Amino acid sequence: MVGAAPSGDSVAFILDIRRPMALLQLKKRRLLDDDCSQDDDQQATTQVAKRPCVRPNPVLQTEKMQSVLRGLRHVATCAGCDNKLCASTLAFVKKVELHLATQPAGHDRSACAACKLWTMIVQDHAADCAQARCLVPLCATYRRRRDDPPI
Repeated sequence: MVGAAPSGDSVAFILDIRRPMALLQLKKRRLLDDDCSQDDDQQATTQVAKRPCVRPNPVLQTEKMQSVLRGLRHVATCAGCDNKLCASTLAFVKKVELHLATQPAGHDRSACAACKLWTMIVQDHAADCAQARCLVPLCATYRRRRDDPPI
C-alpha cells in the first residue's frame, strides 16, 4: 500500500508502476455560446449573452489561442513589462524566432506542426496589426500579403 485515498476514506489504493497512468485530456471550448449546441441544463445556467467570436478557424477560437493573440497584440507595442501574459508571450515569440532561425535548408514549413501553428497565429495577428515596426516574427511578411492586391 502506497497511500490512502485523499478524502479520508479507509479504502487504500496501490500504485502499480507497470500500468500506464491515465492522461488528462483537455477539451477545447469555443468562445461563443449562442450558436453552439449545448446541454439544456448548461444553457439554463449560462444566462449571460456572450459576444460571439468571429474567427473562422476553430483552432483560433480556443481560450488559449485567444490569450496568445491578446499577448501578441500587447507584445507588438511593448518592449517588455511585468505582466505575466507579456512575459509568457515574449518567451513564446523567442522560441518561434529560434525555431525559424535554426531551420535546416530543406525544412518544409507546410509539414512542420510548429510552423503551421505559427503561420495560423501570425496570419490572424497580421490581419489586425497596424504597427509599422511590429516585433512579431513574420508579421511584416503577412501584412504585405494582406495589403498587396492579388495578381
